[in-house]
Amino acid sequence: MWCPKGYHSWNTVLSQLLETSEEVLSLVALGGEPITETNLGYRLIQTAEAYLTSRGFASSQEDAELNVAITACFLMAKFLEDYPPVLAGLDRQMITVDSVFLEHRDQLHLCHYDWPLESQSEFARFFEYVENGAFEPLAIFDRFAFIDATSGELRLKNGAQRFLNDYTSYTGESVTRLIDLAKRLTGFVVCWEELPDEAEFRNFLSYLEVDDTFINALDYAFGPATESQKPADEYAKKPRGRPSKKGIAQNAYWSCFPNGHQCVGKSWKEVHQAVAAAVDVSIDITTLKRAVREGGQKGQK
Repeated sequence: MWCPKGYHSWNTVLSQLLETSEEVLSLVALGGEPITETNLGYRLIQTAEAYLTSRGFASSQEDAELNVAITACFLMAKFLEDYPPVLAGLDRQMITVDSVFLEHRDQLHLCHYDWPLESQSEFARFFEYVENGAFEPLAIFDRFAFIDATSGELRLKNGAQRFLNDYTSYTGESVTRLIDLAKRLTGFVVCWEELPDEAEFRNFLSYLEVDDTFINALDYAFGPATESQKPADEYAKKPRGRPSKKGIAQNAYWSCFPNGHQCVGKSWKEVHQAVAAAVDVSIDITTLKRAVREGGQKGQK
């Protein structure tokens, strides 16, 4: 699909996230790192699907494909939230839109990634559908409410109005207005003026850090997250009993966003800026994301 010169297309990002999911799940199936490597680095000689099935992480080829597809789709939902794109028209008009136009019908941007995926209530039904022959793994990308998964084009899709009525806070006239806007924006494509660099992309992938095996796989493929790169003696020099950065981040987050940042349409970059301005210590965006995810809803333990 076309994309304005100097911008990055939906297909570019989708391809990167699919390749990332393939690589990470291959390494996870291998225990977190490749069995052998050479001076030139490591090379995965099989597909993720082959590794997952042969090592007991998937019961079939389709089951393995679904694990990869869900992982990539989950990352895309998070990517759209953390790095909001613009919509580009054929006349070179660039606009930003309400985040609801970027959401997945299954609200994947609100989901927590865990392993195995089949054990999660959010994803279990997809494995049942695939097993019964009623669903193709890559069809999960078709469930973005307004984005055509093949082209990255915004359009009014079947079920869009039901999605707005049943899964968002919009009602009545607001839903009508959004449907009308979707019709008028048909043909605009999702694109990004800039993408995160390698370090920030690794930080973004912290959404997949569900256990040591995943962390090892991510560190092996992309290097450690930013917070993990700080020398150990930096922490040793600090006095004992210092406040936890995660605790500081959690308190600052809920102070700035009592109902969560999605309710006010803020991206993680904007959230990080707000939290950074509210505290006296340096908090990495990776630490902030972890703190909010692990801390649950406000008031929960």
